[in-house]
Amino acid sequence: MAKRPRKRGTGAITKLPSGSFRAQLSLPGSGRQRIGQTFRVEDDAKHWLREQTRRLRAGEDPDEARTTVAAHLDDWLENVGHSIRPMTLRGYRAHVETWIVPAIGSVRMSDLTARHVRLVRDRVTKAGRSPRTAAGVLLTLRMALGQAVDDGLVSRNLADAVRPPRPAPRQVVATSPDDARAILAAFKGHRLEGLVAAAIGTGLRQGELLGLRWSDITGDRIRVAGSVRPVPRAGGHGYELERSDQAKTRRSIRSIEAPPFVVAALAEERRRQAAENLISPYVFVTRGRRENEGKAVFLDGINVTRAFQRQLAAKGLPTMRWHDLRHAYATLMLSVGVPLRVIQEALGHTSIATTAGIYAHVLPALQRDAAAKLEEALTK
Repeated sequence: MAKRPRKRGTGAITKLPSGSFRAQLSLPGSGRQRIGQTFRVEDDAKHWLREQTRRLRAGEDPDEARTTVAAHLDDWLENVGHSIRPMTLRGYRAHVETWIVPAIGSVRMSDLTARHVRLVRDRVTKAGRSPRTAAGVLLTLRMALGQAVDDGLVSRNLADAVRPPRPAPRQVVATSPDDARAILAAFKGHRLEGLVAAAIGTGLRQGELLGLRWSDITGDRIRVAGSVRPVPRAGGHGYELERSDQAKTRRSIRSIEAPPFVVAALAEERRRQAAENLISPYVFVTRGRRENEGKAVFLDGINVTRAFQRQLAAKGLPTMRWHDLRHAYATLMLSVGVPLRVIQEALGHTSIATTAGIYAHVLPALQRDAAAKLEEALTK
């Protein structure tokens, strides 16, 4: 029996001797009767065929869908840039230019498969970058492809099916009172003395501390209402620091009570500003250079962290990130029996589940200590 010719607008997938899969689609009313592409994975061939068939039924010419991934990402960055923070846009652009476009920028959106998304992920990990970086790049690509679905360039978001590499769990190390005293002693007389004391004694984020105003402090109450953030300069070269009242989370705007040693450190910071004729509405400032020479300007978080780590090394203390001072505050509070809900409010976490998740591994040891203290109290 003679083989019936394939109808226009239908497709087929053929397995080749090499083990690859050839997807072909017959076009109605076209001098070029078929289009096709070869894939290593059958699922990718099926997706390509479904995508071309969808375009055909929508009245589009599949062979003319020439929008590349790079072109779509340019459009996406242009659109999303109007609704996000400048440094967030800068991060997206870095992901696009460093990882996504070099890997798959020349691929047509209509030809995009899950294999291409995996190629981006693998490019990041093979370059030795952290799982967190790979996950961030995948998230950027997922958002861009979500826009492509809305625009009708693709029928589904292929990044949804690609898992990021699993990050190695980073456990917070509990800080003992002796450890905290050693850190405070290491910065006695140092220009960061007040800032380090405030970090350990309040748990504020670095940007929140650098954006703290004298008007935010009333006695031992500190109102957290903004932070200092880097903003890219016009032209994309470097950044400048500015204070924003935009909160990181809905609970970031809060009021906390500072312990006496922090109140004393802040008072000393004010005396230092007056002695150096460095009057400013902000608590932690430095003297500017170049165009800001002689003026009080914001401290740069990167420089603060570097100076912090240099001083730790000079005093023979273990290295730590600046953010670890925030963890030090939380674990110290836990160790003296402060309820998790109170710590959540002080840290500005959105939910108590976030706080419990970060410090979950610390809690059992503290519970054992509490049980031992209860035993001692009742049997003494």
